[in-house]
Amino acid sequence: MLRRLFAKKPKLEKVKSTVVATAGVVMPTGKSPDESYSELFHDVQVSSVYPDGKTFIDMVPRKKSRSIQQQYRVARQQPDFNLNTFVDEHFYQYHPHTHRPYEPGPETSAREHITRLWPELTRRNRRLRGTLLPLPHPYVVPGGRFSEQFYWDSYFIMLGLAADKEWSMIHGMMKNYAYMLRKFGFIPTANRNYFLSRSQPPFFSSMVTLLAVHRGRTRTYAEFLPALLTEYRFWMKGRKVALDHVDKPAYARIVRMPNGIVLNRYFDNKTTPRPESRREDLETATHAKEANKDKIFLDLRAGAESGWDFSSRWFRKASDIQSIHTTDMVPVDLNSLLYLHELTMAEADTLIKHPLLAKRFLRAAEKRPSAIRQYCW
Repeated sequence: MLRRLFAKKPKLEKVKSTVVATAGVVMPTGKSPDESYSELFHDVQVSSVYPDGKTFIDMVPRKKSRSIQQQYRVARQQPDFNLNTFVDEHFYQYHPHTHRPYEPGPETSAREHITRLWPELTRRNRRLRGTLLPLPHPYVVPGGRFSEQFYWDSYFIMLGLAADKEWSMIHGMMKNYAYMLRKFGFIPTANRNYFLSRSQPPFFSSMVTLLAVHRGRTRTYAEFLPALLTEYRFWMKGRKVALDHVDKPAYARIVRMPNGIVLNRYFDNKTTPRPESRREDLETATHAKEANKDKIFLDLRAGAESGWDFSSRWFRKASDIQSIHTTDMVPVDLNSLLYLHELTMAEADTLIKHPLLAKRFLRAAEKRPSAIRQYCW
């Protein structure tokens, strides 16, 4: 079904994908809207021009951000200024999938319904469109309102695609992640420039294992081993700092446990309100008892990186988001995923005849379960 969707001009499509995969690595991504639109962005998000903060941040500007900023500073001084009108004049919503929605009939089975949804949820974007970043290959989104490829959602989407033998789509989505790892050094939450400070639960190795069922272990592991290594380095960045400095047991996504073994936590590279939830995050920080607002913003962002945004597992007090302290915890799910990642890398190095590297990752994988049992249960 999906092959038919992209059957037209296959050679031209391949050329376009290749251009994005090569030239796109060095192309700029632009600043996040909270940085590029400054006062305008703050006013729109805090004023609730749209009920969902993600609506505005996903809109595409009609002009360059500097020009829009300058016009806003002048226009808002006028007595008859209307913020909603200004936004409508300078931004538009990008909806490439606005067509008559698919509706299942009463005779449609659950399996048929899922299969027929794939074309409805397939997107292709090879241009920079506001905050939406280009990717070389088509991808499936988790819901009809989205235009971006979300990280951990994609693994569960791939399980469904595999059941329908849509291996070409799975492979393309995997190559999108390999592309993002080359470009950014990690897999962001999704291909939006405001997600470029955080990732999501690292299911990349599970994706590699899934694809290997169809394409073969050696070929698949060899193709994605560089990407696996880049992903691992991202999560393990700061290991040396945590091990060498007694006063810094935690650094970035690394935590040195009391027994000296390193485990991981969710984190974020920024300590500001999430752009897509600016109003909500500011309200949380304002009413929180915690005096360190940067810490609250960091914990909110880290909770979003976990994909559990938001679960009471991150709160000191159940049902009270103001008590969030995500970065103080070493989550069992994250460390279990990284254990699988280490095993996958050890197996990949074994298959391509790199025994020393295989032993290195196997040793790392052997240390992690004992620490998980000791500290996470």
